[in-house]
Amino acid sequence: DLMMPVMDGFQVLHALKNNKDTKNIPVIVVSALKQAENIKKAYSLGAIDYIVKDGDPKYLIDKIKQILIGD
Repeated sequence: DLMMPVMDGFQVLHALKNNKDTKNIPVIVVSALKQAENIKKAYSLGAIDYIVKDGDPKYLIDKIKQILIGD
């Protein structure tokens, strides 16, 4: 998520992608924020997908399966 206390999701994503031990972990951002600038920022920081929370939960499950097993 992007809206979190202490450290927002953009900061977490930036930290993950700039750490040699975690930079290759695929990150899917799931957020209620729908603004194009937030989506663009998430992708620019290294997210592999951006899912709006009010979407179909099956899409998230399918996306995770695709990443984990290449389906």
